[in-house]
Formats: sequence, structure tokens, C-alpha cells
Amino acid sequence: MIAVSACYDPAVTDCQFACGPNQTCPDGASCNAGMCRTRSTGMCALAADAPEVCPGAPASPSDCSTRFTFGGTACGVVCDRTRKSWPDAVAACMPGWRLAVLETAARRNAVPTSADPYWVGARRLTPTTPWFWTTGQAVEDSAWDGGAAPAAGVNEDCALFDRQKGLLVNDVPCGDTERFICTYP
Repeated sequence: MIAVSACYDPAVTDCQFACGPNQTCPDGASCNAGMCRTRSTGMCALAADAPEVCPGAPASPSDCSTRFTFGGTACGVVCDRTRKSWPDAVAACMPGWRLAVLETAARRNAVPTSADPYWVGARRLTPTTPWFWTTGQAVEDSAWDGGAAPAAGVNEDCALFDRQKGLLVNDVPCGDTERFICTYP
């Protein structure tokens, strides 16, 4: 980890500046999880004077590391320190957070990238019922890789999200264990 410094050092380009909506990063870096990044791996350490990501949100659930913002008071946290079943991931996000509701392209695209799939709060009750977010809102076909929800599968009623694609990519058994993402509110 590299600590954030008060002034820019061209020899160390990753994690030097805190950033947010409508803020740019120097030298081609991009804003990722509240920090200017040139790499998508590793973690950044925040300096004491760096703005907190989502200051109004409750403490992050255990097993969660990287906070990010959707803008305003909405934010998320990536939980990548352990794998849980979908029901256990729902419980791990509580209290105060919920398994990620990524109902818009803007919200899906705000999630920092990684190669692994993650549980989010999209599921169906049976193989023949529609997909919905844990808020009760329908999952739009545009949220799925390929532009449509997968065909009914036996006991494959929970959705995985691919952070690199910014889309739901698979339906799998809810008892499988995966990393997960929580959102607030």
C-alpha cells in the first residue's frame, strides 16, 4: 500500500490523491473507489486529511474493504475478504447496508473493477419467476450480459455481477459461495 501524499510525486503514480464526482486525476490516472489510480489491483491507504468516502454511511460490514460512491449519499462497499452463500451475504450486509442494488447502468458502472464475479441483490424466487432486486424492483434485461435474463435453470436463482463488464453475468445456485457487494442506502 502507498500512503497518500500531500504533493504529487511522478515516481509514485498510484493512490496519491483522493477524488470523487466531477474531480479529475493527474497524468491519466482515473478515480477508482475514491482514490486516483493507475492500477486496478491493491488497496490505497487514505491520508488523515483525505475526504472519507461516503461519510454518512454506517461502518462497513466485516469482510468488506473498498468503499465507493454513486454520488450524493449513495455508496457501496466491496466485500472480498471471504466468500459467502447468497443468504449469508444478505445477512453480512446488515445492519444498515443491503446486498447491492445496481438497478441503473450508472450504478453498475460506478463499482470498481475486478476480474471476479460478486453476489448482488438480484434473484428470482423460482426458475420460472421474474428477476427482482431485494428492494422489490424488477431487474431490467439491460442489466444482463447479452441483454436478457438467462433462461430458467434448476435451482439457479441468484445473480452474479461482473465488475469489469458492469453487468449481471450468470445465474447460479444461491448456496454457492462468492464474494459480494453491499450498498447504502
